[in-house]
Amino acid sequence: MLTAMKSKSYFILTLLLLLSVQLNAGWQRPVTNYTRHTYKAGNQNWMLQQHDNGWMYVANSNGLLEFDGASWNLYPIRNAKARAMRIGNDGRIYIGGIGRFGYFTPNRLGGLDYTCLSDNLPPNSIVGVIWNILQDKERIYFQSDRSLFYWENNKLEYLEYPGEIYTSAILYNKFYIGAAEGVLVMDGKKFSLVPGSEMLGRVSGLLPYSGKILIATRYNGLFIYDGETVQKFNSVADSFMQHNRVFCAALNQSLLALGSVQDGVCLLDLEKDEMNVISINSGLQNKTVLSMSFDALNNLWLGLDNGIDCVHLSSPVSSLYGNKPVIGSGYSSIVYQGKLYLASNQGLYTTLPSTELNKEIPMTFVPGTGGQMWSFLNYDGKLFCASDNGVFVIDGDKMEHLDGIKGVRSLVPLNGRPDVLIAGTYGKYSGLHLLKKVAGRWQPAFRLKNFTYAAKSLMAESSGNALWVTNKDRGVCRLILSDDLQEVVSLKKYNHSAFPSGYDIFLTQVNSETVAVSHYGLWRYNQATDSLEEYHELENMLDGKAAYSYLTMDMAHNIWYVSGEALKLLRYDAVKNT
Repeated sequence: MLTAMKSKSYFILTLLLLLSVQLNAGWQRPVTNYTRHTYKAGNQNWMLQQHDNGWMYVANSNGLLEFDGASWNLYPIRNAKARAMRIGNDGRIYIGGIGRFGYFTPNRLGGLDYTCLSDNLPPNSIVGVIWNILQDKERIYFQSDRSLFYWENNKLEYLEYPGEIYTSAILYNKFYIGAAEGVLVMDGKKFSLVPGSEMLGRVSGLLPYSGKILIATRYNGLFIYDGETVQKFNSVADSFMQHNRVFCAALNQSLLALGSVQDGVCLLDLEKDEMNVISINSGLQNKTVLSMSFDALNNLWLGLDNGIDCVHLSSPVSSLYGNKPVIGSGYSSIVYQGKLYLASNQGLYTTLPSTELNKEIPMTFVPGTGGQMWSFLNYDGKLFCASDNGVFVIDGDKMEHLDGIKGVRSLVPLNGRPDVLIAGTYGKYSGLHLLKKVAGRWQPAFRLKNFTYAAKSLMAESSGNALWVTNKDRGVCRLILSDDLQEVVSLKKYNHSAFPSGYDIFLTQVNSETVAVSHYGLWRYNQATDSLEEYHELENMLDGKAAYSYLTMDMAHNIWYVSGEALKLLRYDAVKNT
Protein backbone atom coordinates (compact mmCIF):
# COMPACT_ATOMS: atom_id res chain seq x y z
CA MET A 1 0.00 0.00 0.00
CA LEU A 2 1.23 3.47 -0.90
CA THR A 3 0.23 6.50 1.19
CA ALA A 4 1.16 10.17 0.90
CA MET A 5 2.54 12.76 3.28
CA LYS A 6 1.08 16.23 3.34
CA SER A 7 3.22 19.18 2.21
CA LYS A 8 2.55 22.68 0.92
CA SER A 9 4.63 22.23 -2.21
CA TYR A 10 3.38 18.76 -3.05
CA PHE A 11 0.23 17.46 -4.66
CA ILE A 12 -1.33 15.22 -2.03
CA LEU A 13 -2.18 11.58 -2.84
CA THR A 14 -3.67 9.23 -0.30
CA LEU A 15 -3.64 5.70 -1.65
CA LEU A 16 -5.62 3.17 0.30
CA LEU A 17 -5.25 -0.52 -0.39
CA LEU A 18 -9.02 -0.82 -0.59
CA LEU A 19 -9.05 1.65 -3.50
CA SER A 20 -6.43 -0.21 -5.49
CA VAL A 21 -7.53 -1.84 -8.71
CA GLN A 22 -6.28 -5.44 -8.56
CA LEU A 23 -5.76 -7.79 -11.47
CA ASN A 24 -4.24 -11.25 -11.70
CA ALA A 25 -1.16 -11.91 -13.79
CA GLY A 26 1.29 -14.72 -14.37
CA TRP A 27 4.75 -15.03 -15.87
CA GLN A 28 4.53 -16.89 -19.15
CA ARG A 29 6.91 -18.31 -21.69
CA PRO A 30 7.04 -16.31 -24.92
CA VAL A 31 4.83 -17.76 -27.67
CA THR A 32 5.03 -16.89 -31.37
CA ASN A 33 1.66 -17.12 -33.11
CA TYR A 34 1.39 -17.92 -36.83
CA THR A 35 -2.19 -17.41 -38.00
CA ARG A 36 -3.65 -18.92 -41.15
CA HIS A 37 -3.46 -15.43 -42.66
CA THR A 38 0.30 -15.47 -42.01
CA TYR A 39 1.05 -18.82 -43.63
CA LYS A 40 -1.86 -18.53 -46.13
CA ALA A 41 -3.21 -22.07 -45.90
CA GLY A 42 -5.84 -24.07 -44.04
CA ASN A 43 -6.79 -23.78 -40.39
CA GLN A 44 -5.75 -27.23 -39.18
CA ASN A 45 -2.16 -28.42 -38.79
CA TRP A 46 -1.79 -32.14 -38.14
CA MET A 47 1.92 -32.91 -37.97
CA LEU A 48 5.18 -30.94 -37.72
CA GLN A 49 8.86 -31.75 -38.08
CA GLN A 50 12.08 -29.77 -38.35
CA HIS A 51 14.50 -30.47 -41.20
CA ASP A 52 18.24 -30.77 -40.57
CA ASN A 53 18.61 -27.34 -42.22
CA GLY A 54 16.40 -25.80 -39.53
CA TRP A 55 13.32 -25.35 -41.71
CA MET A 56 9.93 -26.45 -40.40
CA TYR A 57 7.52 -28.63 -42.39
CA VAL A 58 3.87 -28.98 -41.51
CA ALA A 59 1.06 -31.25 -42.71
CA ASN A 60 -1.64 -28.64 -43.19
CA SER A 61 -5.19 -29.28 -44.34
CA ASN A 62 -4.31 -27.67 -47.68
CA GLY A 63 -1.03 -29.53 -48.24
CA LEU A 64 2.60 -29.35 -47.11
CA LEU A 65 3.72 -26.11 -45.46
CA GLU A 66 7.37 -25.08 -45.59
CA PHE A 67 8.79 -22.38 -43.28
CA ASP A 68 12.38 -21.15 -43.60
CA GLY A 69 12.17 -18.83 -40.61
CA ALA A 70 11.06 -15.85 -42.68
CA SER A 71 8.51 -16.93 -45.28
CA TRP A 72 5.97 -19.71 -45.83
CA ASN A 73 5.37 -21.86 -48.91
CA LEU A 74 2.47 -24.23 -49.55
CA TYR A 75 2.68 -27.38 -51.69
CA PRO A 76 -0.72 -29.03 -52.32
CA ILE A 77 -1.15 -32.77 -52.83
CA ARG A 78 -3.71 -32.80 -55.64
CA ASN A 79 -6.34 -31.01 -53.53
CA ALA A 80 -6.28 -33.76 -50.89
CA LYS A 81 -6.25 -32.74 -47.23
CA ALA A 82 -2.94 -33.60 -45.56
CA ARG A 83 -2.86 -35.29 -42.16
CA ALA A 84 0.71 -36.61 -41.75
CA MET A 85 4.26 -35.95 -42.94
CA ARG A 86 7.74 -37.31 -42.30
CA ILE A 87 11.17 -36.14 -43.45
CA GLY A 88 12.90 -39.24 -44.75
CA ASN A 89 16.55 -40.22 -44.52
CA ASP A 90 16.65 -40.12 -48.31
CA GLY A 91 15.94 -36.36 -48.53
CA ARG A 92 12.31 -36.88 -49.49
CA ILE A 93 9.42 -35.44 -47.52
CA TYR A 94 6.70 -38.06 -47.26
CA ILE A 95 3.13 -36.90 -46.90
CA GLY A 96 -0.29 -38.47 -46.51
CA GLY A 97 -3.85 -37.37 -46.07
CA ILE A 98 -7.40 -38.25 -46.94
CA GLY A 99 -7.34 -40.95 -49.61
CA ARG A 100 -3.84 -40.19 -50.83
CA PHE A 101 -0.14 -40.43 -49.96
CA GLY A 102 3.23 -39.86 -51.63
CA TYR A 103 6.34 -37.74 -51.30
CA PHE A 104 7.98 -34.45 -52.27
CA THR A 105 11.47 -34.06 -53.71
CA PRO A 106 13.45 -30.82 -54.19
CA ASN A 107 13.59 -29.43 -57.73
CA ARG A 108 16.16 -27.23 -59.48
CA LEU A 109 14.15 -24.06 -58.79
CA GLY A 110 14.30 -24.47 -55.02
CA GLY A 111 10.75 -25.76 -54.74
CA LEU A 112 9.26 -29.20 -54.21
CA ASP A 113 7.68 -31.62 -56.68
CA TYR A 114 5.05 -34.16 -55.63
CA THR A 115 4.99 -37.85 -56.53
CA CYS A 116 1.87 -39.84 -55.67
CA LEU A 117 2.48 -43.37 -54.37
CA SER A 118 -1.12 -44.31 -53.66
CA ASP A 119 -1.77 -44.29 -57.42
CA ASN A 120 0.19 -47.57 -57.48
CA LEU A 121 -2.48 -49.38 -55.48
CA PRO A 122 -4.91 -51.71 -57.23
CA PRO A 123 -8.10 -50.09 -58.56
CA ASN A 124 -10.84 -49.48 -55.99
CA SER A 125 -8.36 -49.72 -53.11
CA ILE A 126 -9.47 -47.86 -49.99
CA VAL A 127 -6.71 -45.74 -48.52
CA GLY A 128 -8.70 -44.12 -45.74
CA VAL A 129 -7.00 -41.34 -43.81
CA ILE A 130 -3.23 -41.43 -43.37
CA TRP A 131 -2.58 -40.46 -39.73
CA ASN A 132 1.11 -41.26 -39.33
CA ILE A 133 4.24 -41.89 -41.39
CA LEU A 134 7.19 -43.87 -40.02
CA GLN A 135 10.56 -44.98 -41.36
CA ASP A 136 12.30 -48.26 -40.56
CA LYS A 137 15.63 -48.35 -42.40
CA GLU A 138 14.66 -48.24 -46.10
CA ARG A 139 11.00 -48.97 -45.51
CA ILE A 140 8.44 -46.16 -45.24
CA TYR A 141 5.16 -46.92 -43.47
CA PHE A 142 1.95 -44.99 -44.10
CA GLN A 143 -0.49 -45.71 -41.29
CA SER A 144 -4.15 -45.14 -42.08
CA ASP A 145 -7.10 -45.63 -39.76
CA ARG A 146 -7.40 -49.32 -40.74
CA SER A 147 -4.35 -50.27 -42.83
CA LEU A 148 -0.59 -50.09 -43.06
CA PHE A 149 0.97 -49.29 -46.43
CA TYR A 150 4.71 -49.62 -46.81
CA TRP A 151 7.04 -48.51 -49.61
CA GLU A 152 10.37 -50.27 -50.10
CA ASN A 153 12.58 -50.89 -53.14
CA ASN A 154 10.08 -49.01 -55.32
CA LYS A 155 7.34 -51.44 -54.38
CA LEU A 156 4.16 -50.67 -52.47
CA GLU A 157 2.62 -53.25 -50.18
CA TYR A 158 -0.16 -53.03 -47.63
CA LEU A 159 -1.35 -54.82 -44.54
CA GLU A 160 -4.92 -54.59 -43.33
CA TYR A 161 -5.91 -54.48 -39.69
CA PRO A 162 -9.39 -55.67 -38.62
CA GLY A 163 -10.03 -52.75 -36.27
CA GLU A 164 -9.28 -49.04 -36.02
CA ILE A 165 -5.67 -47.93 -35.50
CA TYR A 166 -5.34 -44.90 -33.21
CA THR A 167 -1.60 -44.33 -33.29
CA SER A 168 1.68 -46.04 -34.21
CA ALA A 169 5.40 -45.90 -33.41
CA ILE A 170 8.64 -47.74 -34.11
CA LEU A 171 10.37 -48.20 -30.75
CA TYR A 172 13.50 -50.22 -30.05
CA ASN A 173 13.29 -51.79 -33.56
CA LYS A 174 9.70 -52.97 -33.09
CA PHE A 175 6.52 -51.69 -34.70
CA TYR A 176 3.73 -50.86 -32.21
CA ILE A 177 0.18 -49.68 -32.74
CA GLY A 178 -2.43 -48.36 -30.37
CA ALA A 179 -5.84 -49.79 -31.16
CA ALA A 180 -9.22 -50.43 -29.55
CA GLU A 181 -7.90 -53.74 -28.18
CA GLY A 182 -4.88 -52.08 -26.53
CA VAL A 183 -1.24 -51.84 -27.59
CA LEU A 184 -0.08 -54.37 -30.16
CA VAL A 185 3.33 -55.24 -31.60
CA MET A 186 3.92 -56.35 -35.17
CA ASP A 187 5.13 -59.93 -35.67
CA GLY A 188 5.68 -60.53 -39.38
CA LYS A 189 2.33 -59.59 -40.90
CA LYS A 190 0.37 -60.16 -37.71
CA PHE A 191 -0.06 -58.20 -34.49
CA SER A 192 0.25 -59.55 -30.96
CA LEU A 193 -1.43 -57.88 -28.00
CA VAL A 194 0.82 -56.51 -25.28
CA PRO A 195 -0.40 -58.25 -22.09
CA GLY A 196 -2.11 -55.88 -19.69
CA SER A 197 -2.79 -53.17 -22.27
CA GLU A 198 -6.46 -54.10 -22.69
CA MET A 199 -7.53 -51.67 -19.95
CA LEU A 200 -5.76 -48.60 -21.37
CA GLY A 201 -8.62 -47.17 -23.39
CA ARG A 202 -7.77 -44.98 -26.36
CA VAL A 203 -4.01 -44.50 -26.78
CA SER A 204 -2.81 -41.06 -27.90
CA GLY A 205 0.96 -41.59 -27.93
CA LEU A 206 3.71 -44.22 -27.67
CA LEU A 207 7.10 -42.79 -26.68
CA PRO A 208 10.56 -44.16 -25.78
CA TYR A 209 11.56 -43.38 -22.20
CA SER A 210 14.50 -44.82 -20.21
CA GLY A 211 14.56 -48.03 -22.23
CA LYS A 212 10.83 -48.52 -21.75
CA ILE A 213 7.68 -47.41 -23.55
CA LEU A 214 5.70 -44.50 -22.15
CA ILE A 215 2.03 -44.78 -23.09
CA ALA A 216 -0.13 -41.66 -23.09
CA THR A 217 -3.86 -42.33 -23.10
CA ARG A 218 -6.70 -40.02 -23.99
CA TYR A 219 -8.39 -39.98 -20.57
CA ASN A 220 -6.70 -42.50 -18.26
CA GLY A 221 -3.28 -40.98 -17.67
CA LEU A 222 0.17 -42.44 -18.32
CA PHE A 223 1.43 -46.01 -18.32
CA ILE A 224 4.83 -47.70 -18.62
CA TYR A 225 5.55 -50.90 -20.56
CA ASP A 226 8.89 -52.49 -19.65
CA GLY A 227 8.69 -55.32 -22.16
CA GLU A 228 6.84 -57.62 -19.79
CA THR A 229 4.13 -55.74 -17.91
CA VAL A 230 2.10 -52.56 -18.26
CA GLN A 231 1.95 -50.45 -15.10
CA LYS A 232 0.30 -47.16 -14.22
CA PHE A 233 2.66 -44.16 -14.18
CA ASN A 234 1.06 -41.87 -11.62
CA SER A 235 1.73 -38.16 -12.07
CA VAL A 236 0.39 -34.71 -11.25
CA ALA A 237 -0.95 -34.61 -14.83
CA ASP A 238 -3.55 -37.35 -14.22
CA SER A 239 -6.35 -34.87 -13.56
CA PHE A 240 -5.47 -32.80 -16.63
CA MET A 241 -5.51 -35.90 -18.82
CA GLN A 242 -8.79 -37.10 -17.37
CA HIS A 243 -10.63 -33.85 -18.10
CA ASN A 244 -9.07 -32.45 -21.28
CA ARG A 245 -8.95 -35.27 -23.88
CA VAL A 246 -5.28 -35.79 -24.73
CA PHE A 247 -4.86 -35.92 -28.50
CA CYS A 248 -1.07 -36.10 -28.99
CA ALA A 249 2.19 -36.34 -27.07
CA ALA A 250 5.87 -35.48 -27.56
CA LEU A 251 8.92 -36.16 -25.39
CA ASN A 252 12.19 -34.28 -25.06
CA GLN A 253 14.43 -36.09 -22.54
CA SER A 254 12.35 -35.98 -19.34
CA LEU A 255 9.96 -33.23 -20.50
CA LEU A 256 6.66 -34.65 -21.70
CA ALA A 257 4.28 -32.44 -23.67
CA LEU A 258 0.65 -33.52 -23.74
CA GLY A 259 -1.52 -31.83 -26.36
CA SER A 260 -5.20 -31.66 -25.53
CA VAL A 261 -8.45 -30.86 -27.29
CA GLN A 262 -9.86 -28.71 -24.52
CA ASP A 263 -7.04 -26.84 -22.76
CA GLY A 264 -3.82 -26.49 -24.74
CA VAL A 265 -0.61 -28.19 -23.62
CA CYS A 266 0.40 -29.76 -20.33
CA LEU A 267 4.17 -29.78 -19.78
CA LEU A 268 5.13 -32.54 -17.37
CA ASP A 269 8.61 -33.04 -15.93
CA LEU A 270 8.68 -36.82 -15.54
CA GLU A 271 11.58 -36.76 -13.08
CA LYS A 272 10.34 -33.98 -10.79
CA ASP A 273 6.63 -34.73 -11.26
CA GLU A 274 5.94 -31.03 -11.85
CA MET A 275 3.60 -29.63 -14.47
CA ASN A 276 2.26 -26.41 -15.91
CA VAL A 277 -0.35 -25.73 -18.54
CA ILE A 278 0.04 -23.48 -21.56
CA SER A 279 -3.27 -22.47 -23.08
CA ILE A 280 -5.13 -19.47 -24.47
CA ASN A 281 -4.50 -17.39 -21.36
CA SER A 282 -0.79 -18.21 -21.72
CA GLY A 283 -0.48 -16.92 -25.28
CA LEU A 284 -1.80 -19.74 -27.48
CA GLN A 285 -4.16 -18.66 -30.24
CA ASN A 286 -6.20 -21.85 -29.96
CA LYS A 287 -6.61 -24.43 -27.19
CA THR A 288 -7.02 -27.52 -29.41
CA VAL A 289 -3.61 -29.07 -30.13
CA LEU A 290 -3.50 -31.54 -33.02
CA SER A 291 0.26 -32.12 -33.20
CA MET A 292 3.54 -31.25 -31.49
CA SER A 293 7.25 -31.36 -32.17
CA PHE A 294 10.38 -30.19 -30.35
CA ASP A 295 12.97 -28.46 -32.54
CA ALA A 296 16.76 -28.44 -32.27
CA LEU A 297 16.67 -25.46 -29.89
CA ASN A 298 14.15 -27.22 -27.61
CA ASN A 299 11.30 -24.95 -28.67
CA LEU A 300 7.91 -26.66 -28.81
CA TRP A 301 5.98 -26.27 -32.07
CA LEU A 302 2.24 -26.79 -31.94
CA GLY A 303 -0.04 -27.65 -34.82
CA LEU A 304 -3.40 -26.27 -33.78
CA ASP A 305 -6.98 -26.62 -34.88
CA ASN A 306 -6.58 -23.04 -36.08
CA GLY A 307 -3.00 -21.87 -36.54
CA ILE A 308 0.57 -22.76 -35.59
CA ASP A 309 2.32 -21.69 -32.39
CA CYS A 310 5.92 -21.90 -31.23
CA VAL A 311 6.50 -21.99 -27.46
CA HIS A 312 10.02 -20.79 -26.67
CA LEU A 313 10.81 -23.10 -23.77
CA SER A 314 14.51 -22.20 -23.61
CA SER A 315 14.02 -18.44 -23.80
CA PRO A 316 15.52 -16.47 -20.89
CA VAL A 317 12.58 -14.08 -21.26
CA SER A 318 9.09 -14.54 -19.87
CA SER A 319 6.11 -12.20 -20.12
CA LEU A 320 3.10 -11.09 -18.13
CA TYR A 321 -0.31 -11.67 -19.71
CA GLY A 322 1.20 -13.30 -22.80
CA ASN A 323 0.20 -11.32 -25.90
CA LYS A 324 -2.68 -9.53 -24.20
CA PRO A 325 -2.11 -5.81 -23.44
CA VAL A 326 -4.11 -5.95 -20.19
CA ILE A 327 -2.11 -3.16 -18.53
CA GLY A 328 -1.34 -1.32 -21.78
CA SER A 329 2.00 -0.91 -23.55
CA GLY A 330 5.03 -1.34 -21.31
CA TYR A 331 7.87 1.20 -21.21
CA SER A 332 9.99 0.41 -18.18
CA SER A 333 10.27 -1.86 -15.14
CA ILE A 334 12.23 -2.00 -11.92
CA VAL A 335 12.40 -3.98 -8.68
CA TYR A 336 12.24 -1.67 -5.68
CA GLN A 337 12.08 -2.85 -2.07
CA GLY A 338 10.89 -6.32 -3.04
CA LYS A 339 8.19 -5.17 -5.45
CA LEU A 340 8.17 -5.10 -9.23
CA TYR A 341 6.99 -1.77 -10.68
CA LEU A 342 5.78 -1.51 -14.27
CA ALA A 343 5.46 1.71 -16.26
CA SER A 344 2.79 1.58 -18.95
CA ASN A 345 0.82 4.01 -21.08
CA GLN A 346 -2.06 3.52 -18.66
CA GLY A 347 -0.15 4.34 -15.49
CA LEU A 348 1.89 2.63 -12.78
CA TYR A 349 1.36 -1.00 -11.76
CA THR A 350 3.01 -3.04 -9.05
CA THR A 351 3.30 -6.76 -8.40
CA LEU A 352 5.63 -9.28 -6.80
CA PRO A 353 8.67 -10.57 -8.69
CA SER A 354 8.43 -14.29 -9.30
CA THR A 355 10.44 -16.99 -11.05
CA GLU A 356 7.54 -19.44 -11.30
CA LEU A 357 5.76 -19.73 -14.64
CA ASN A 358 1.99 -19.79 -15.12
CA LYS A 359 1.30 -19.04 -11.47
CA GLU A 360 -1.18 -16.28 -10.78
CA ILE A 361 0.20 -13.29 -8.90
CA PRO A 362 -1.63 -10.11 -7.85
CA MET A 363 -1.21 -7.08 -10.11
CA THR A 364 -2.20 -3.72 -8.58
CA PHE A 365 -2.77 -0.40 -10.33
CA VAL A 366 -1.44 2.52 -8.29
CA PRO A 367 -4.29 5.06 -8.08
CA GLY A 368 -3.46 8.64 -9.03
CA THR A 369 -0.86 7.61 -11.62
CA GLY A 370 -3.21 7.27 -14.61
CA GLY A 371 -1.54 8.31 -17.85
CA GLN A 372 1.74 7.74 -19.62
CA MET A 373 4.56 6.50 -17.41
CA TRP A 374 8.02 6.54 -19.02
CA SER A 375 10.91 5.50 -16.79
CA PHE A 376 12.27 4.89 -13.28
CA LEU A 377 15.26 5.97 -11.24
CA ASN A 378 16.20 4.27 -7.96
CA TYR A 379 18.06 6.99 -6.08
CA ASP A 380 18.47 8.24 -2.52
CA GLY A 381 16.62 5.16 -1.28
CA LYS A 382 13.54 6.25 -3.20
CA LEU A 383 11.92 5.34 -6.50
CA PHE A 384 11.46 8.25 -8.92
CA CYS A 385 8.85 7.72 -11.65
CA ALA A 386 8.97 9.92 -14.75
CA SER A 387 5.62 10.50 -16.45
CA ASP A 388 3.56 12.89 -18.54
CA ASN A 389 2.05 14.11 -15.29
CA GLY A 390 5.44 14.88 -13.81
CA VAL A 391 7.47 13.02 -11.22
CA PHE A 392 6.14 10.61 -8.61
CA VAL A 393 8.44 9.74 -5.69
CA ILE A 394 7.86 6.45 -3.86
CA ASP A 395 9.45 6.02 -0.46
CA GLY A 396 8.54 2.69 1.07
CA ASP A 397 4.75 2.65 1.35
CA LYS A 398 4.37 6.40 0.71
CA MET A 399 4.15 8.31 -2.54
CA GLU A 400 4.41 12.01 -3.39
CA HIS A 401 3.71 13.84 -6.62
CA LEU A 402 6.13 16.66 -7.34
CA ASP A 403 4.07 19.59 -8.57
CA GLY A 404 5.28 22.14 -11.11
CA ILE A 405 6.85 19.95 -13.80
CA LYS A 406 5.22 18.01 -16.68
CA GLY A 407 6.20 15.83 -19.62
CA VAL A 408 9.14 14.11 -17.91
CA ARG A 409 10.80 11.32 -19.91
CA SER A 410 13.83 10.54 -17.73
CA LEU A 411 15.83 11.58 -14.68
CA VAL A 412 19.57 11.31 -14.03
CA PRO A 413 21.83 12.16 -11.08
CA LEU A 414 25.02 14.18 -11.48
CA ASN A 415 28.36 12.90 -10.25
CA GLY A 416 29.46 14.64 -7.07
CA ARG A 417 26.11 16.34 -6.59
CA PRO A 418 23.98 13.97 -4.49
CA ASP A 419 21.43 16.68 -3.72
CA VAL A 420 20.29 17.27 -7.34
CA LEU A 421 18.67 15.43 -10.23
CA ILE A 422 18.22 16.50 -13.83
CA ALA A 423 14.84 15.83 -15.46
CA GLY A 424 14.54 15.67 -19.24
CA THR A 425 11.18 16.81 -20.62
CA TYR A 426 9.52 16.85 -24.04
CA GLY A 427 6.59 18.34 -25.97
CA LYS A 428 5.55 21.84 -24.96
CA TYR A 429 7.60 21.34 -21.76
CA SER A 430 10.81 20.50 -23.68
CA GLY A 431 14.06 21.19 -21.89
CA LEU A 432 15.92 20.33 -18.71
CA HIS A 433 14.73 20.86 -15.16
CA LEU A 434 16.64 20.65 -11.91
CA LEU A 435 15.21 18.81 -8.91
CA LYS A 436 16.76 19.59 -5.56
CA LYS A 437 16.72 17.93 -2.19
CA VAL A 438 15.87 20.49 0.49
CA ALA A 439 15.57 19.53 4.15
CA GLY A 440 15.27 15.89 3.18
CA ARG A 441 12.51 16.51 0.61
CA TRP A 442 12.79 16.53 -3.18
CA GLN A 443 11.21 19.38 -5.13
CA PRO A 444 11.48 21.01 -8.57
CA ALA A 445 13.85 23.99 -8.42
CA PHE A 446 14.04 25.62 -11.85
CA ARG A 447 14.31 25.09 -15.59
CA LEU A 448 17.82 25.32 -17.03
CA LYS A 449 18.47 28.21 -19.39
CA ASN A 450 19.70 28.01 -23.00
CA PHE A 451 18.18 24.64 -23.83
CA THR A 452 14.73 24.01 -25.33
CA TYR A 453 15.17 20.66 -27.09
CA ALA A 454 13.04 17.64 -26.25
CA ALA A 455 15.09 15.36 -24.01
CA LYS A 456 13.78 11.86 -24.78
CA SER A 457 16.98 10.06 -23.78
CA LEU A 458 19.27 11.50 -21.14
CA MET A 459 22.59 10.34 -19.70
CA ALA A 460 25.15 12.02 -17.44
CA GLU A 461 28.88 11.39 -17.74
CA SER A 462 30.64 9.86 -14.76
CA SER A 463 32.54 13.08 -14.03
CA GLY A 464 32.01 16.78 -14.56
CA ASN A 465 28.85 18.56 -15.66
CA ALA A 466 28.47 16.91 -19.08
CA LEU A 467 25.11 15.53 -20.24
CA TRP A 468 24.14 13.59 -23.34
CA VAL A 469 20.69 14.27 -24.77
CA THR A 470 18.94 12.71 -27.78
CA ASN A 471 15.70 13.10 -29.67
CA LYS A 472 14.47 12.15 -33.10
CA ASP A 473 14.73 15.57 -34.72
CA ARG A 474 17.90 16.97 -33.15
CA GLY A 475 19.92 13.75 -32.97
CA VAL A 476 22.71 13.33 -30.39
CA CYS A 477 23.90 16.31 -28.37
CA ARG A 478 26.51 16.73 -25.64
CA LEU A 479 25.87 19.54 -23.18
CA ILE A 480 28.07 21.23 -20.62
CA LEU A 481 26.27 22.72 -17.64
CA SER A 482 27.43 25.74 -15.64
CA ASP A 483 28.93 25.09 -12.22
CA ASP A 484 25.80 26.44 -10.54
CA LEU A 485 23.67 24.22 -12.83
CA GLN A 486 21.57 27.21 -13.84
CA GLU A 487 22.21 26.97 -17.57
CA VAL A 488 23.70 25.10 -20.52
CA VAL A 489 26.99 26.82 -21.42
CA SER A 490 27.88 24.72 -24.47
CA LEU A 491 26.14 22.35 -26.89
CA LYS A 492 27.57 20.18 -29.66
CA LYS A 493 25.71 17.98 -32.12
CA TYR A 494 27.35 14.73 -33.20
CA ASN A 495 25.26 13.55 -36.15
CA HIS A 496 26.75 13.57 -39.66
CA SER A 497 26.12 12.10 -43.13
CA ALA A 498 26.85 8.53 -42.03
CA PHE A 499 24.88 9.00 -38.83
CA PRO A 500 21.97 11.33 -39.67
CA SER A 501 19.14 12.31 -37.34
CA GLY A 502 15.56 11.28 -38.03
CA TYR A 503 15.32 8.22 -35.80
CA ASP A 504 15.06 7.80 -32.03
CA ILE A 505 18.41 7.11 -30.38
CA PHE A 506 18.99 5.32 -27.09
CA LEU A 507 21.94 6.21 -24.86
CA THR A 508 23.72 3.66 -22.72
CA GLN A 509 27.08 2.79 -21.20
CA VAL A 510 29.07 -0.32 -22.07
CA ASN A 511 32.24 -0.87 -20.05
CA SER A 512 32.26 2.83 -19.04
CA GLU A 513 31.99 3.95 -22.67
CA THR A 514 29.19 6.19 -23.90
CA VAL A 515 27.29 4.37 -26.64
CA ALA A 516 24.56 5.66 -28.95
CA VAL A 517 22.18 2.88 -30.04
CA SER A 518 20.53 3.75 -33.34
CA HIS A 519 18.92 2.81 -36.64
CA TYR A 520 22.38 3.24 -38.18
CA GLY A 521 24.14 0.84 -35.84
CA LEU A 522 26.17 1.38 -32.69
CA TRP A 523 28.36 4.45 -32.11
CA ARG A 524 30.74 5.23 -29.23
CA TYR A 525 32.18 8.48 -28.02
CA ASN A 526 35.88 9.07 -28.66
CA GLN A 527 36.99 11.67 -26.14
CA ALA A 528 40.32 12.25 -27.88
CA THR A 529 38.67 13.32 -31.13
CA ASP A 530 35.46 14.57 -29.50
CA SER A 531 33.38 12.57 -31.98
CA LEU A 532 31.12 9.54 -32.32
CA GLU A 533 32.73 6.67 -34.17
CA GLU A 534 31.32 3.37 -35.37
CA TYR A 535 31.53 0.69 -32.69
CA HIS A 536 32.56 -2.17 -34.97
CA GLU A 537 33.91 -4.33 -32.15
CA LEU A 538 30.55 -4.48 -30.37
CA GLU A 539 28.53 -4.72 -33.60
CA ASN A 540 30.53 -7.76 -34.66
CA MET A 541 29.67 -9.44 -31.36
CA LEU A 542 25.97 -8.76 -31.92
CA ASP A 543 24.06 -8.52 -35.24
CA GLY A 544 26.63 -6.59 -37.25
CA LYS A 545 25.73 -3.32 -38.96
CA ALA A 546 22.02 -3.40 -38.17
CA ALA A 547 19.26 -1.21 -36.80
CA TYR A 548 19.29 -1.32 -33.00
CA SER A 549 16.70 0.31 -30.75
CA TYR A 550 17.85 -0.74 -27.27
CA LEU A 551 20.95 -2.06 -25.54
CA THR A 552 22.04 -2.45 -21.93
CA MET A 553 24.72 -4.32 -20.02
CA ASP A 554 23.53 -6.00 -16.83
CA MET A 555 25.44 -6.57 -13.60
CA ALA A 556 26.82 -9.89 -14.89
CA HIS A 557 28.12 -8.12 -18.05
CA ASN A 558 25.55 -9.85 -20.26
CA ILE A 559 24.29 -7.62 -23.08
CA TRP A 560 20.58 -7.36 -23.75
CA TYR A 561 19.60 -5.66 -26.98
CA VAL A 562 16.77 -5.20 -29.47
CA SER A 563 17.46 -5.69 -33.17
CA GLY A 564 15.00 -6.60 -35.90
CA GLU A 565 12.15 -6.00 -33.42
CA ALA A 566 13.38 -8.94 -31.31
CA LEU A 567 14.87 -8.94 -27.81
CA LYS A 568 18.21 -10.78 -27.81
CA LEU A 569 20.87 -11.73 -25.29
CA LEU A 570 24.65 -12.00 -25.58
CA ARG A 571 25.97 -13.85 -22.56
CA TYR A 572 29.27 -12.80 -21.03
CA ASP A 573 32.14 -15.29 -21.27
CA ALA A 574 34.20 -14.89 -18.09
CA VAL A 575 37.02 -17.05 -19.47
CA LYS A 576 37.48 -14.97 -22.62
CA ASN A 577 36.47 -11.76 -20.83
CA THR A 578 34.07 -11.02 -23.70
